[in-house]
Order: sequence, then structure tokens, then C-alpha cells
Amino acid sequence: MLAANEALLPRLRAAGGKIYPPFAPVLSHKGWQEHYGSDTWPRFAAAKKQFDPKNVLTPGAGIF
Repeated sequence: MLAANEALLPRLRAAGGKIYPPFAPVLSHKGWQEHYGSDTWPRFAAAKKQFDPKNVLTPGAGIF
């Protein structure tokens, strides 16, 4: 299933779609930045820093 999801990712991105982190293929930190884009990533990272400064919520999809 992970391989199938990963294979579909380029088509999803080309159509302007986004992935839902709990069901995401394995992405690098840079991959997540590219996925969310230059408009959304800085706001997302700022919220993470503000509301989870000790990285309690970090395990999981590996976004941060």
C-alpha cells in the first residue's frame, strides 16, 4: 500500500492535490516543505514552534 501511495504522489501533486499525513508515503523534511509549499510551510512551521516547542507531537509522519 505504501508503494502504491508513493507511486500516485506525482499525479496527485500535478493535479494540485495534498496528502493527509497519517496516510502519507515516507517523505523527507524537504519533501514535506515542498509538499506544503512556500506559502503554507512557514505558517505551519511557526505554529509547530509556538504550540509544540518541545516536539511532543513530532512522532508520526516525520514532518518536522
